[in-house]
Amino acid sequence: MKGISFLFFLLIISCSLTGCVSDTKYNDALNKIANLEKELNDLKQGPQMSIIEIREQYESKNYDKVMELATTLHSKFNGVPEDIEARTMVRQIQDMRDKEAKKAEEEKTNLLAEQAKSAKEKARSIMRISKIHPSKPNSAGGVDLEIEWANNSDKVIKYVVFSVEPYNAVNDIVVSQIGGNSLFKGKITGPVSKDDVGLKNSYWENAWYNNSINTVQLVNVTIQYLDDTIVTLKDEDVQYIQF
Repeated sequence: MKGISFLFFLLIISCSLTGCVSDTKYNDALNKIANLEKELNDLKQGPQMSIIEIREQYESKNYDKVMELATTLHSKFNGVPEDIEARTMVRQIQDMRDKEAKKAEEEKTNLLAEQAKSAKEKARSIMRISKIHPSKPNSAGGVDLEIEWANNSDKVIKYVVFSVEPYNAVNDIVVSQIGGNSLFKGKITGPVSKDDVGLKNSYWENAWYNNSINTVQLVNVTIQYLDDTIVTLKDEDVQYIQF
């Protein structure tokens, strides 16, 4: 190509000296030669220069820049060896990022599991409830509440309040026909220590009046210790302490 350009250049010079071409045509020819040589150089050097920069960015772990340069290279020189190499790097980066994301998700899941385990152990170190259920309605529709529980903490309980709601057979909350409330708060006065033998059985007569009551669910437990510190167990803690 260079030889042809040189001959073409000499031909133009010769014609210019002998007057066979005008200055305008001579300049146009020179511009065409320059453009052709530039295009040829871009074709030869473009992908080679691009892949050199891509390799450097890859080694420096500038992966976003690698993705950007590889996209540009692919759009200009689709299918050339440099494009194939760049796309291989892109796949490696994507695979690496996928593995990192998966690892991060697994670590997050494990952390949440450990936190839940710690929360469960903490709740169970405070209290245990082995039984909570309503009685059958009496002739007046009164329903009693029974809870078996134990103090698992090292502190002595001064007061404890169990907040409980009743449900019917289709799992709807039931309202007491006397008083108009669904939430019942059963209070126990201590002292109750961890050293007390066995589970403590607490019983409240006529907690509700409604013949449709089938089951009950614990909403929360509030404990006040002899040192006047207060602990409230709710949400997941309520499920943890029932075992």
